[in-house]
Amino acid sequence: MAHPFTNTVARGTRPAMQLIYDLRACGVEREIAIPQVAVIGDQSSGKSSVLEAICSVPLPRGAGLTTRCAIELRLSDVHPDDLHLPPDTPRPERDMFWVGSIFTSVDSGQVPIEKKDDLEQAIAAKAKSLTNSRHAGGFSNERVIVQIAASGSPNLTIIDLPGIIRTKTFGQNSNAIREVTNLIRGYISQERTVMLVVVPATQDVATIEALEWAARSDPSGERTIGVITKPDLIDDGAEEEVGVVLSNKRKPLKLGYVMVKNRSQREVEEHVSVREARKSEAEFFAQHRVFSTMSKDLFGVEKLVRKLTDVLVSRVYNALPGMREEISSKLETTRKELDELGRGAGETSSEASMTLMRIVFEYNNLLTESTVGRYVDKRLWAPSIRLCTRVRDLYDTFKASVESTRPPFEGDSAFIDEVESDIRSSRGRELPGFLNSRIFESRVARYVEDWRTASNKLVADVRKAAAEVANDILSLLAPEFPGLRHKMHEIISEVLQRLEREAREEIKALFDREVGQPFTMNDQFLAAVNEKRLDRFDQAVQIALSRTGRDMRGNIREKAVTDMLRAWYQSYYCSGSKNRLRAEAEDMATMLGCYWDVSSKRFVDNQVMVVDTNIIRPLAQEVHVTMNELVVKVGTSQQMLERLLREDALELIDQF
Repeated sequence: MAHPFTNTVARGTRPAMQLIYDLRACGVEREIAIPQVAVIGDQSSGKSSVLEAICSVPLPRGAGLTTRCAIELRLSDVHPDDLHLPPDTPRPERDMFWVGSIFTSVDSGQVPIEKKDDLEQAIAAKAKSLTNSRHAGGFSNERVIVQIAASGSPNLTIIDLPGIIRTKTFGQNSNAIREVTNLIRGYISQERTVMLVVVPATQDVATIEALEWAARSDPSGERTIGVITKPDLIDDGAEEEVGVVLSNKRKPLKLGYVMVKNRSQREVEEHVSVREARKSEAEFFAQHRVFSTMSKDLFGVEKLVRKLTDVLVSRVYNALPGMREEISSKLETTRKELDELGRGAGETSSEASMTLMRIVFEYNNLLTESTVGRYVDKRLWAPSIRLCTRVRDLYDTFKASVESTRPPFEGDSAFIDEVESDIRSSRGRELPGFLNSRIFESRVARYVEDWRTASNKLVADVRKAAAEVANDILSLLAPEFPGLRHKMHEIISEVLQRLEREAREEIKALFDREVGQPFTMNDQFLAAVNEKRLDRFDQAVQIALSRTGRDMRGNIREKAVTDMLRAWYQSYYCSGSKNRLRAEAEDMATMLGCYWDVSSKRFVDNQVMVVDTNIIRPLAQEVHVTMNELVVKVGTSQQMLERLLREDALELIDQF
């Protein structure tokens, strides 16, 4: 006779569950959540009895054997004809076929279980091995895993969790409540876990803490099934109230409830079989005064298995797209990590030499592309490794820093006062009407010195950026060869040190020229000076026009305007005028401002060109030449190749 659940659960479930078993066999469950069923309930709510009925095998129960860790039951329907048995081995009868094994999450060595009756003791022993290492009465976050393959068995993965603890009992450690709470919530919080909540019919449903826990983890109720136990212990007259809960009218769940009648303790002690218990269950519900009038789909372990299977299979198929995306993402991450480990140096000296040449060749190409701003290779897509762009940003910062040092040449009376004071204190043997040129030169020299901080910072920042990019590219190409990276790092540092020294020598010459005799052939300088002088004259004209007004005919009073402009000119520019020094100071400030604008732009361009032509442009070529010399020097020398290409992250090569 076939198992009573065979026709109910076998059809259409095997592909889905086989996929889950295959994923578990690959260890995927350690990386992503896999659809499963977790059983939760208060202590002594009948959880173990429900699981016994589902998998048709006895499970630990009674004092001292209650669940102290998660027990994962992996059930599968297997036909004897599908077994790969040695030749001439008789095949077991279908109804009698049963194979079991047990192991733990910390020890994958599977121990075969010969008989169903041995399973209870085997589970207790494995659970004890997980909790013995902890203090007395403790709970373990590890799990016992039981695999059962039997004819007609449901294709399910069910996890039996410890019962919810409200108060600590004698012999339990002080952390028992917290440990169990964290353990249970760790499972039921996973969105792909279906919760089977055990509800004793003898308790008011409003007081069932397991239902409250499920509601907090699954507010929508889309993955919670209620199973009502102990219907034979309901007080007389309370059956109607239990029927209201069972019909999903009180404390409703989207997936509803199913009622089951498990073996009583007396039946367990009398060794009543699970099959006999199922027959007794069917008779009980068929003859019950209240429950016999309700839908048959609400009663029996068979209906519970069907509901569980339908829900789990549905969730498996719904979860597949998300699982595929998570696996793909983790696979891509793993591939990137593997790429970072590199490809190794090879088995022979020739292969190692080829590896060295390949790394040097690829390195030179990537460094060259990075310095000229050609980021076609995807390895250069990271902003931090784009040297040309990073240096361009440094140039912009340098330009802004120089511009920020510009004194307030125009419109600042305090500045004009300083220039006027300089003119007065520097008067010498110059002829009347001539300015002392040394005043102009000394002020220009002071302004140029203000650029030195920005100049030094630019060179230092460019060298730092070049070193970072050069070494980052090296880490991309040779992550597994610390010796080679160390040697190439030395080469990069030496090249950059030499290039920086040459650049600073040219920049020093730039400063010497700017600080020396001020000079420019830029027509913009004189044009700007004249423009500002004309602006000053235009202001005087406007003032004169506004003050003299017009005659009775509306004509401009030309003579009055002329006289006023002559008076203005004499007061500012004629020798002996009391405003003469002020006018000279204003004109000096104008020329200083116009010259500063021209010379600062010239200096910024020149320094950027020096840095670019002395550090950035020759960097890749200089490194390329030195590294090629290293390749030639190494050749196929086993000893030198081993120094450079030894895959040891702790080895630092300093013997060259």
